[in-house]
Amino acid sequence: MLTAAGLDFQVMPSPAEEIHDESMPLHLLCEANAGLKALAVAADYPEHIVIGADTLVSVGGVALGKPGSQDEAREMLARLSGRVQQVCTGVCLARGESTRCFHAITEVVFKELSPEVIEDYMAKVDVMDKAGSYAVQEHGEMIIAELHGDYDNVVGLPLSMLLDDLLVFEAGCYIGILRGAHETSYRQRPCEFPLGMLVAKRPGTGWWVDTPAHCGGGQGSLSRLREPSCRPGRSCGWFIRR
Repeated sequence: MLTAAGLDFQVMPSPAEEIHDESMPLHLLCEANAGLKALAVAADYPEHIVIGADTLVSVGGVALGKPGSQDEAREMLARLSGRVQQVCTGVCLARGESTRCFHAITEVVFKELSPEVIEDYMAKVDVMDKAGSYAVQEHGEMIIAELHGDYDNVVGLPLSMLLDDLLVFEAGCYIGILRGAHETSYRQRPCEFPLGMLVAKRPGTGWWVDTPAHCGGGQGSLSRLREPSCRPGRSCGWFIRR
């Protein structure tokens, strides 16, 4: 996905040990493990942006990670059979000790799976390195009835959110982000640089603003420029660029 998005990157295994704390909310657990992974690598590459990600599947309030054995994979698929589940991916961007973490949750509905279907699926797909013992992009039609939300998130990385957050993280300063095509307000955020360029894409109005602005107070007059598209389902918002 990152290659298709035009990003230049290297894959680096993280030495971090993941947290397995069932008392933590799903999204916080995913973000925490993504942060551990990213910071462990960022310590050796402080000048680079490191992307850490962690995906868990939750069904009935129980988080499922990667199976430890073929038998456990069968048990996971049987548990997911005919049920609604939440797939959560936590992502953390790190540069040095600075981080920005976020998450996405997608709802997936499984078909009723017979033991024969489970065996057939496992024969076709390497389930051992996959949260919940399945991959939506690999013969997902055999096991999945419905999917509500970000497909890429179920694959393992909410790409649209990642690209938006990479923009503001690389800039080092921003006012806020609007998620969804119909929001009209923005959230104030702290920033690190006193002066930047404010670039705004307002959902539902379709106009750009490009004006000098003071990060801390969001000062600066707005100017109407050209009309871009703000597609539903993508993140739109106010950004500060140095």
